[in-house]
Parts: sequence; C-alpha cells; structure tokens
Amino acid sequence: MSVLAKLEDVELNHIKPHGALYNMAARSADLANLIIDVVNFFKEDLILYVPFGSQMERKAREAGIPFAVEAFGDRNYDDQFRLLSRDLPDAVITDPSAVRDNVARMIRKGEVESISGKVKKVRVDTVCIHGDNPKAVEIARELCQLNSQFS
Repeated sequence: MSVLAKLEDVELNHIKPHGALYNMAARSADLANLIIDVVNFFKEDLILYVPFGSQMERKAREAGIPFAVEAFGDRNYDDQFRLLSRDLPDAVITDPSAVRDNVARMIRKGEVESISGKVKKVRVDTVCIHGDNPKAVEIARELCQLNSQFS
C-alpha cells in the first residue's frame, strides 16, 4: 500500500474499507480485527475511518489504532443507526441543503437522526459524501459554505 503511494508520490492520510466490507466490519468483531491487523501490518500512522458505535471503532480503540468516527451526510440511517439500504427509495439524500442541514446537526449537536425520527448522540470526526451521488458537486459547495461558519 505505502509502496504504491510512494511510487505515485502520494501521501496517505487514512484507511477506509469500502462499501460492503465497511458495513460488514461495522458489525463483525472478527472482520474488524482483521482490518486492525491489516492496518498494523503497514506500521504507519494512518487513521482508520470507522462508523460510530461499530465493532471497528471498538477494536481500533482496544488496539490503540488512531481512528476517526465517520458519519454519512448524504445517506439516511435506519432505526438501528445503520445506513439505510440503497435498495430503498429514501436511502440517498440528494438535496444539497438537506445534506448541509444534516451535517450541521451532526457537528453542532453531535446527533444523527434515523429515517423515522429517532435521535442518537454521536461523536463525528469526519463526514462522507458519496461521489456517485448525482448532486455531489453541489453538496460539496454547500458544505464548503457550512465549513466557513465554523472557521
């Protein structure tokens, strides 16, 4: 991993398992441990991005791995505060102002709201916006304006 980055003159900052692997490791202690082992293998100061309240968060804390708790600004959560399946019509939030308001709540109040209105207190260190969201560029612009309010 770091060899490829060095060949391309790129500095790595973090590791984030992608998609289904990320979601499975959020629930599976065994898979979370495997990811921790991979991070340890590279012996670099890389931050592991983890979902809040997940097995990956617990295992990273136990292993002393630097981690950042991630929330998803452009996705809805179910009542167990897992990402709503993309098979469902309301899984992805495409309205840039709704994403901005969602992220503002995460930052200001430390809260995530489920699709049915349940609220969970969370620590959020980083927010993911999906590049395949059809409004990703507009969402990024909205979040840049939001960021200026916190600077």
